[in-house]
Amino acid sequence: MKKKLTILFGVLITLILCYLVVDYALFSGIRSKSINENGFQGSYFTKENIENKTAVILIGGGVWGDYWAQEFAQKV
Repeated sequence: MKKKLTILFGVLITLILCYLVVDYALFSGIRSKSINENGFQGSYFTKENIENKTAVILIGGGVWGDYWAQEFAQKV
């Protein structure tokens, strides 16, 4: 029983450490930038090497999600 518990904690700690390493590797160097243009307010994340490339825009949900998605679609 004690050996199983030790293995379980070892696996759990290993998974947590792996998550932290991958999280750091993926999100290192990404800084949010604010945008306030044409009535839109928000933040976006970018790196220097994605300029003039295709972008995916995510608009938050909630009560105003549909409204802002329609407003954005009309402006584009």
